[in-house]
Amino acid sequence: MISLGIEDKDVLKTFVMEGFVGRNVKAKITFVEKDSGKSFSYILHRVRSYDSSECRFHNLILNDNVAHVREEHVLSSKSKLHVYGLMVARDSSWQDYYTNTIHIGPYSLSKVDIKGVALDSSTITHRGLAKVLGSALDASSIIKSEMFVFGEKAKANSAPMLEIESNNVKEARHATSISRLSEDHIFYLATRGISIGEAEELVIKSVSELFLEKAKTLSKKFLGKLIYESIHTKNTVIKDDSQDREERASNWRGTYTYRC
Repeated sequence: MISLGIEDKDVLKTFVMEGFVGRNVKAKITFVEKDSGKSFSYILHRVRSYDSSECRFHNLILNDNVAHVREEHVLSSKSKLHVYGLMVARDSSWQDYYTNTIHIGPYSLSKVDIKGVALDSSTITHRGLAKVLGSALDASSIIKSEMFVFGEKAKANSAPMLEIESNNVKEARHATSISRLSEDHIFYLATRGISIGEAEELVIKSVSELFLEKAKTLSKKFLGKLIYESIHTKNTVIKDDSQDREERASNWRGTYTYRC
């Protein structure tokens, strides 16, 4: 878990990670970015995947400050990459998540699936670029971005992009959506005794489950607890004043713990 831990509002906090996945190697990498305060954070992950490797990359972003998180992946021949990301922003935080995937080898494959939740007056942005070079024949690249907005002042942006230089690509596509609970949804749920806060929590829990079901089994309990704590604070739209807070958190963690 990355927490740079400096509260000074005039400080720029940075973290850089570079690595590689060797030939024929399968790797699972999980990152959690969790920081607070009035400072700025810049986080860079750069990974090179060599021939016939497979990498599953999970990134959970819970920063409460102004944060720019950047991922760069380079794919060689027959390498495979799966990126699963989840942003949860609250209060007046600002999260900018940029994923950059570069295909340089033939038969390489990348799938980027990013989800985001904006609460209170926060702002979330996902920018995803997939670049297929001329040498990456029969490459496949997919970008999917889904943003969910809760609260009148919250904002979300999504901009997936494809840059294709190869004349022979097996698959290249992207999709994006930005959603919030409509008045019709709220009315429908209210007729069934579900409040707006409960409805929002159900949506956030469903979004989180889609992210966590892709994570390592041993990580689900820990990640589920972090997500629950991030959306249940005294300043957040979804308030939790009940006596059974810990029990409810355990229910979230239990769901994730036994999901494979």
